[in-house]
Amino acid sequence: MAKRVLKTVVFMGSSRDMKAFWGGDKRLGDRVLKHVVEVLTQRKSNVGSVKVEHDITVFDPLEVFGEEGALKSSGSELKTPHFYFKAGSAPKEMEEMRTIIRDADAYRK
Repeated sequence: MAKRVLKTVVFMGSSRDMKAFWGGDKRLGDRVLKHVVEVLTQRKSNVGSVKVEHDITVFDPLEVFGEEGALKSSGSELKTPHFYFKAGSAPKEMEEMRTIIRDADAYRK
């Protein structure tokens, strides 16, 4: 049986990083993200004679906009979208992130 690995990008939506005074998780999205990644990792479907699996990349706003993140120069928000830059003039990290997204076979947000 042939195997096909889908490049899958998961966008984490929550950027909250503080626990409420009444308790609970700092980020509910962490549990949701963990579940989505587990489901995609375990999912191995057959489509005809092809076994389909996922190669998962997660873009978490706390990492993407963080100290070592691809969009760190934007602060905590995207102030300058990639398409505002002239071809070849976007920051290297932003260009790498764009390539991963562009080359993906599937997205999940």
